[in-house]
Amino acid sequence: MLGRLEDPSCYPALDLVRRTLRGWRFYHDLRTDTDAPMRRPCAALATPNLTSDGANLAAVSSRI
Repeated sequence: MLGRLEDPSCYPALDLVRRTLRGWRFYHDLRTDTDAPMRRPCAALATPNLTSDGANLAAVSSRI
């Protein structure tokens, strides 16, 4: 529904919601078991994006 917003200037609040939702990322395949890559030690780096397997979760969390 928000993607069909024709004129964002008429509905600035809805446009803000639409732009916010477009910036979200969803990771449906993120493993959380004991052997998951995100539970392994990693170098202390900071990165803005989470990898698909979650291996750099600590590096992303350090930027928050």
